Amino acid sequence: MSDNELIKALKDEVPFFQNHDLILEEIGDGNINKVYRAHLDDKRTFIVKAARKQANISDDIKLNISRGKLESDYLILAEQITESRVPHIYYYSKSHRFIVMQDIGSSFQVLQKNIADGKRYGFLAEQLAKYTADMSFSFSDFSLPSNKKKSLQKRFVNSRLCKLTEDLVFTEPYFACKNNSFSTSNESFVKRELYFDDKLKKKAAEMKYRFMNCPQTLIHGDLHFGSVFVSNEDIVVFDPEFCFFGPIGYDLGNLLAHFLLQSVFADLNVKKNDKERGFWLKKSAAEMIEAFESHFSEKAEKCKEASFHNKEFQKAFLSSVLNDTAAYAGTECIRRIVGLAKVSCFEFTEDEQKAQYEREALKTGKYLLVHSKEFLTADDFKDYLMNKEA
Repeated sequence: MSDNELIKALKDEVPFFQNHDLILEEIGDGNINKVYRAHLDDKRTFIVKAARKQANISDDIKLNISRGKLESDYLILAEQITESRVPHIYYYSKSHRFIVMQDIGSSFQVLQKNIADGKRYGFLAEQLAKYTADMSFSFSDFSLPSNKKKSLQKRFVNSRLCKLTEDLVFTEPYFACKNNSFSTSNESFVKRELYFDDKLKKKAAEMKYRFMNCPQTLIHGDLHFGSVFVSNEDIVVFDPEFCFFGPIGYDLGNLLAHFLLQSVFADLNVKKNDKERGFWLKKSAAEMIEAFESHFSEKAEKCKEASFHNKEFQKAFLSSVLNDTAAYAGTECIRRIVGLAKVSCFEFTEDEQKAQYEREALKTGKYLLVHSKEFLTADDFKDYLMNKEA
């Protein structure tokens, strides 16, 4: 759909766009959608997200354009749970497949670039933990009656985008695939450490199977620093079109991975002398896991399902979530280095700097994936992160 066609559809369908002049400003740089800021002649602004039939990063990736309905539904539910930590949804078009949502304003910026530029936020770990704990608990069997949860599972079947995750995150990075790319000097390293490591590939297969068959709660499905806005005092989570019922540890693991990818970048001093910032990132990651463990445990103790009041069960359940968190942090680190979708905010002045960054990030991801069963409590993450060498 062209911009002019989208403007016509917006004015035809959305009541508060009618009888107004409308200008669309394209602002998105994501992989699979067109995103605009809609300016009305009365100075109001809105965000408009229009689904594309194929991904921006590859014409070979074909997508279902109805995926925006799930994103819209997720955000509507999340607003009820997390208050202001998601944008408000005003309208979803079933006929033209666009979403009209709140423009949260210029005081919020994408977290990914701000962290890469060296900004720090003392509230970040706590708010990310609270968001993931609130969402994870609220749509789990600890909170919902069984029949209601199963009904929501049917509503949030997201097979096309789940298949994309299964391919890009859990399959392609472990084989010589046309979508993979990395520094030429790291070819033998990648073959040895990824393609020819059967123990690693077995673990990746296990986590793929768990991703496909463990509907613990409604997850965002692509929660990383590029899908979080941040201001001087708050966060807003957006872009949940990969949402479905999956493992609780997947969202938390993805966030952990991006703390680590940023810390590796800082520790290697590839941009400036900011190893102390690398320490802050690892400390923040540890604090996020600790806060998640605390928030989720507190909620679980008050759950309505009598069977789940057993403290030993709750402890074992949370340990399994943290096992998953470590493993999914590993798969996220690995796929962001060798897979199709990179972290775009990192800049390297020399080829060897980039190659060294790739090796260190892959080692980090590989360790977390292979040793995930060693991460049973928040203290285990703290010990690992605080003792992790630069």
